[in-house]
Amino acid sequence: MVFCNFSGIVLVTLCALLLKSEARSYDYNSPVDLSSIPSDATRVSFSAFSLPTIPANTFNLSHCAYLSFSKTETTRVQSDAFGGLTSLTDLRITNNKVTVLNNGVFNGLETLILLHLQENQLSQLHVSIFSGLTSLTKLYLSRNQLSELAPSLFADLTSLTNLHLDRNQLSQLNASIFSGLSSLTELHLNSNQLRELGPSLFADLPSLTRLSLNNNQLSHLDPLLFSGLSSLTELHLYSNLLSELDPLLFRGLSSLTQLYLYSNQLSELAPSLFSGLTSLTSLHLSDNQIFHLEPSLFSGLTSLTGLDLRGNQLSELPPSVFPELTSLKHLLLANNQLQTLEWNVFGKTFIRTSKNPHTFTSGLVLVSSSKWCYVVLGECVATYSSRPAVARVFIRQWQQQHS
Repeated sequence: MVFCNFSGIVLVTLCALLLKSEARSYDYNSPVDLSSIPSDATRVSFSAFSLPTIPANTFNLSHCAYLSFSKTETTRVQSDAFGGLTSLTDLRITNNKVTVLNNGVFNGLETLILLHLQENQLSQLHVSIFSGLTSLTKLYLSRNQLSELAPSLFADLTSLTNLHLDRNQLSQLNASIFSGLSSLTELHLNSNQLRELGPSLFADLPSLTRLSLNNNQLSHLDPLLFSGLSSLTELHLYSNLLSELDPLLFRGLSSLTQLYLYSNQLSELAPSLFSGLTSLTSLHLSDNQIFHLEPSLFSGLTSLTGLDLRGNQLSELPPSVFPELTSLKHLLLANNQLQTLEWNVFGKTFIRTSKNPHTFTSGLVLVSSSKWCYVVLGECVATYSSRPAVARVFIRQWQQQHS
């Protein structure tokens, strides 16, 4: 390492070290004798050739920190396959055909931080498969064929921050499956076959910031399901079968900024459903069956900047439903059954004056309390008075205007 001083700025030259590190990186895309890999390798990857089995005790690579097997047609990984990799922090076995992992396959990997097992054909995992991986922070199990998980499968993963279980075949989860994962910040359960979730399923996840439950078959959510998730900022519930939501469901989610509820079967929303969500900036309710909005539904959502109500069955908007949304920038209302908007539907908002009616195909620009709001009404015609005091917006479908 060489220190040089130029105009008072100390520059640290690492060229020699970087060259040395690069020389210790080995990429193999054709068959190779695994035991012949140089012992000083720090990064090794295998790809695009056939390696059906990863044998036991093959690697004598005490300096290796990164090891990857991608598209190697691997179907089997023997126990103790990674013995001797005492410095390994990142292990990837992806885009392969692994169906079973023998118990003990990860023995000795106390330093492992990242484990990628996505895009295989795993249908089950031994209850102790992750035993001893106390340093692991990110675990990727996406795009497998997992249908069930042992209750204590993740018990030793006390440092885990990211868990990806999406795109599997999970239909139910044991109540204690996530117990002890107090450091978990992201949990991805989307694109499974989940039909119901126990009320205490997420009770031990105080650090969780993102929860993805979209693209499942959920028709009901227990009112206590999200209680205690005070750090949660993103909640994805879209593309399920939800027809109603308990008024207490989101109570206590004071840090929530993004809530995705689109593509469900919601028809009515309780007046206090979003009460207390003072940090919420984005609310997605499109493609449901909502036909009515309670006047106080969005009360208190002073941080909300985006509200999407497209693709519902709204025929009218109560005059008092939007005025408290003082931070609103985008309001999407296309593909509803709106015929008339009262002049005060946006509170003291008024349409900018003009002597002649204007035609809009994408939206209207409104101003309220000196804050701009973009309202998308879809393909429609807006006609308004030249006097703001009696401003009234009439909406007709574009096709009716041009039939």
